[in-house]
Amino acid sequence: MGADVPTSWSLITEFSPKGSRGKLFSLTNVMWYVSVLIELGIAIVLVNTGMTLFRVIWGMLGVVAIISWFLRRKLAESPRFQLMEGKSSDVEKTMKSLGIQGNQPVGKKETYSKKAYKELFTKYGGVVLFSWFLYLMWGIPASTYGEFFPYIFNSLHLVSTRATYGFEAIYFASAIVPGLLIFSLLSDKVKVGRVPLYLISAAMAMVSFYLLVYPPFLKNIGILLFSFLLFGIGQGLGIWPITRLISIEHFPTSLRNSGQGFVWFTMRFEAAIFGLFTPLIVGASGQHVEYIGWISGTFFLAAIIVVAVVTKKSPSFMKTESRSLEDTSKDAEVVTG
Repeated sequence: MGADVPTSWSLITEFSPKGSRGKLFSLTNVMWYVSVLIELGIAIVLVNTGMTLFRVIWGMLGVVAIISWFLRRKLAESPRFQLMEGKSSDVEKTMKSLGIQGNQPVGKKETYSKKAYKELFTKYGGVVLFSWFLYLMWGIPASTYGEFFPYIFNSLHLVSTRATYGFEAIYFASAIVPGLLIFSLLSDKVKVGRVPLYLISAAMAMVSFYLLVYPPFLKNIGILLFSFLLFGIGQGLGIWPITRLISIEHFPTSLRNSGQGFVWFTMRFEAAIFGLFTPLIVGASGQHVEYIGWISGTFFLAAIIVVAVVTKKSPSFMKTESRSLEDTSKDAEVVTG
C-alpha cells in the first residue's frame, strides 16, 4: 500500500487533463469508499462466524491484488515522465495507445538531477511541510474513525456489533453522493474552486467531532448518526481529495512520486503511533470518547485556519483549477523560495 498509493495518484495526476484532475480524483475517492462498503457488507453478514469473516475478507483482497497486478503490467508510463527521461519517441506511442491524437502538450522536459530527492526538502521544503500538515490534520481523525470506529462505538454499549457495522456503512456511503454530485462537478471550476469546498468540508468535519465532546450526546443515537453523516459528507465534499490534489500538483514530475511517498509515509506512521494510544485515550468502557472529539475537532480547526491564511498570502498557490502541472510546480518553487 505504501508503494501503490503514491504511485497510483501520481500516475492519475500526470495522465489527467488540467481541467479534469479534480473529477478524476473524486472517482478515486468514491471507489475507495465503495470498496469499504463491500467489506462492511461481508462483515455484517458474517459477523458471528469468528475467524471465517477475516479469512473471507483477506481471501477477497488477495484476489483483487492478483487482478490488479495483471492489469498494471499493461500500464503505460506517463508521457511527462517519458519526456523527463528524454524518451521523446515513446511519448507519441503512449499518447496513441491512450487514444489521444495530435501533438497535445504534455509538459516541458525537466532536467533530472542525481540530487533530486535532496531537492524535495531544499527546493520544495515548503510544499512538503504544507502537504504533511494537511495530511496529518486529516489522517489522524480519519484513521481513528476507520480503524477504531467499531471499538469506540461498542464501548458505548448502545447497539449490537452488527448494527455498529451498519452505522459505519452509513458513514462511508454518505461520502459517495457529494463526491459524485458536487466535488466532481465543481472542483475544476475556476469560479467555484477547491478552497471554498475545502473550508466548508473541513468545517463539517470539525463540527462532527466537536459534537462528541458533550457527554449526553454520546448516548443519543440520533446525534451520533448526525455526526457520522457530517464527517462522511465532509470527506466526499472535498477535504480528502483536495488534500491529495494540493500535495500532488505542487511537485515537479521528477519529484512527484517521491513527494507523495514521503507525506503518505509520515502521515500513516504518525497515525499508527496515535492508534497505539487510542484505546487508552478512549478508555475501556468508552468513558473518554470526548477526548477524541476534542483532538480531532481541533485538528480540523487548525487546518481551516492554515488553509485560509495560505490562500490569503498566496492565492495562486491554492487556486490551481484548470492550470497545468508545470505552472503549479513553478508557483510552488517561487512560494517555497
